[in-house]
Amino acid sequence: MYNDGPETHAEFMGIAIGWWLLIGGLVLATSATAVCVQPWFTQKNTEITRQSNEYITAKQSALRSLKNSYDALESRKISIEQSPDNIMLVQSISLQQLNIIKQMRELADLIPGHVQDDIATFLSVQN
Repeated sequence: MYNDGPETHAEFMGIAIGWWLLIGGLVLATSATAVCVQPWFTQKNTEITRQSNEYITAKQSALRSLKNSYDALESRKISIEQSPDNIMLVQSISLQQLNIIKQMRELADLIPGHVQDDIATFLSVQN
């Protein structure tokens, strides 16, 4: 006959718990591997994106646009500097120019080696 005693039940529970521990261990090992490898994949993906022509062209266009904005502000500042009534406006324009330079440096840092020569020279002479 079929033995349904406590020994059979304990043996079944031992096997079931063993399988659950094995599955849980595999899940934990897989998760740990994914956590360790994921930053490497993210870094490689970022490098590939930053080296893409589309990315570089977009950043170069943004740099050119910011440089044009800076030049327009410089022309305006020169035209109004002569009047003592415009001191606050001149200071405001100077602050805007400083912010533009900061943005340009941040963009240029994203595409080292791909910044147009005139913009690289411009940024190198700015304080």
